[in-house]
Amino acid sequence: MMKNYSIIIALCVVGVLGTTAVAQPQFNYPAYNAAISTYLSYRSWAVKQGGTEQKISQLVVPFSVLRPVTQNIDVYFSTSNASSMLKSESDYKLNGMTDGKFKAFWRLAENSVMLSLGLGMPFGKNSFNESENQVANALYETVLGFKVKRYGEGFDADLGAVYARNFGGTFTIGFGVGYLFKGEYNYQTDSEIKFKPGDELSIHGGVDIELDSIFIRANVLHTRFGVDKLDGEQFLTEGSQTEIEALFHYHTYPISFSIFVNNIIKQENGVSGDLGRALLIGRNFIDNSFLSQAQFMFNLNPSFSFGGKFGFNKFGKSDIQVADAWTIHSGPEFYAKFSETMIVRTDLMYLTGEAEANTITLNGWQTTIAFSFRF
Repeated sequence: MMKNYSIIIALCVVGVLGTTAVAQPQFNYPAYNAAISTYLSYRSWAVKQGGTEQKISQLVVPFSVLRPVTQNIDVYFSTSNASSMLKSESDYKLNGMTDGKFKAFWRLAENSVMLSLGLGMPFGKNSFNESENQVANALYETVLGFKVKRYGEGFDADLGAVYARNFGGTFTIGFGVGYLFKGEYNYQTDSEIKFKPGDELSIHGGVDIELDSIFIRANVLHTRFGVDKLDGEQFLTEGSQTEIEALFHYHTYPISFSIFVNNIIKQENGVSGDLGRALLIGRNFIDNSFLSQAQFMFNLNPSFSFGGKFGFNKFGKSDIQVADAWTIHSGPEFYAKFSETMIVRTDLMYLTGEAEANTITLNGWQTTIAFSFRF
C-alpha cells in the first residue's frame, strides 16, 4: 500500500506534482526523525524595452522540515528569506521573511486516505512603502518566474482530504479536495486600507503508472477563487483556473530521461477597482499558459549523477501584466549523495525570452544549490 503514499503526498501537499526526477541519487530509507530541505537560489533578469533597461534579481533561501510524529501522522513547516532588487532609474530593495506554513497530515486506511490541516502564520513582510512596491510589482510578473512573489499575507488556514488506491502494483489513482481560508492584511505602509483575498476551493485528481523502466504521472487541478475585497469593497473576482499536467520518465541504468508539461487554462478575471492597484495584490492576470521541461541525467554511480534540462514556457495575453510572452531556460544539473543523511543538488540556468509582441526582450540566469537531509 505504500505506493498510495506517493500520489497522496503529491496531491495533498502541492495539489499537482512538479518536475521531480525519478532516477537521481535518492535516500534508501524513510526519515525516522525528520526530513529537512533548504537551498540558495539566485535569479536575475534584464528586461529591455525600447531604449530602457531594468534589472530584477532575487536571492531566496527557503527552509522546510517534515517530521513523523506517529506512524500515521506527519507535520510539515516551511518559510523563506528573500532579498530582491530592482535597478531602473534608481535602486529599489525589498528584503525580509515570508510567512510560515505549518501543515499536519493524518494517513488512514493503510495509506489510502490522507487528511490535512494547514495554517499560514503571518510573520512575513506584508505592507510595503512606495520604494518596496516598485520591487513587488516586478516580482509579480509571472513570466519572470521568481520563487517569492508575495512575502507576507494574513492569517490563512486550509483543509484537505485525499483518497488514493493502487491496482496490481502498477496503476494508482487518486482524488482530492482542498479549501483555503484567506485572511485580510494591510498591504501598504502608512495606510489603513485592508486587502481581503477571496477563499479558494480546489479539486484535483491524478494517475500514476509505474512499469519496469517507465513512470507516467498525470494530474488535473481545478481552482475556484472567491471575491477579493479592498477596503471592504469588492475589488477582484479572479477567474477559475484549470491545470493539466503530465510527466513521462524513462530510466535504464545509467541514463534517465523525463518530459514534463503543464497546460494552464485561465478564465477571465473581473476587476471592479483601480487597475493601478491590481498588481499589488499579487494575483494572476495572464490568459492560458503552457509550461514544459525536458531533463536528461547520466548516473555515474548510485551516489552521483549529472545532466541537463531544457524548458520552454508560453504565456497568454494580459491587460495588466507583462504577457504575450515566451521564455526558455537551459543548463547543467548535478546531484551528489554523500551519505544516507545528505544529498546535494546544484544547477546553472541560462534564461531568455520575449514579451508583448517581441517589443520586450528578456535575458537572465539562475543558479541553485540545494541540500536535503534525513535523520
